[in-house]
Amino acid sequence: MSGIGIRIMDLIVITMVRKWSWHFFVGKLVLEVGLCLSGWVLGGPVGVATISFIVLVGALIQPLIGLNKRLLALPDHGLSGQLEPSFSPA
Repeated sequence: MSGIGIRIMDLIVITMVRKWSWHFFVGKLVLEVGLCLSGWVLGGPVGVATISFIVLVGALIQPLIGLNKRLLALPDHGLSGQLEPSFSPA
């Protein structure tokens, strides 16, 4: 994760990973396919580029996270961070 904010979809996937011990790419793929199917059922366009994006991005996330850990050592703000906000109510 970039450290400048996590999208809501990524938070859902991170929760799925922690709760059900799935790999990140499996959770991402399940969520993306579900959203794509719902959009198609509602009448939205789904083409080759849409399917390619879902499959490629979903499949490449996990290897790229591992590559980051081994080669770049950039901080991982998503899977290793807390899901709960760290603030106290006023």
